[in-house]
Amino acid sequence: MATHRGTLQTTDGTRVPVSLAVDETTLTLTSGTEPLGSWEFDPVEIHRTGGARFALDLAGDHLMFIADKPVDFAYT
Repeated sequence: MATHRGTLQTTDGTRVPVSLAVDETTLTLTSGTEPLGSWEFDPVEIHRTGGARFALDLAGDHLMFIADKPVDFAYT
């Protein structure tokens, strides 16, 4: 499982430090010890919007992930 650290930005501009974990079938977000959610890959879309920013569509939830190490995240 690959884990990436960064910041999650919601559509209202709220920013939360997160860990984004990816395994063979699932993407999971946590903030500290608090789970934020887990999604199977089928309804997940990820698009790089520039620099360290990645638009996430998590089964209809639209968020922005700002990766601490964008190159590593882009090639996961």
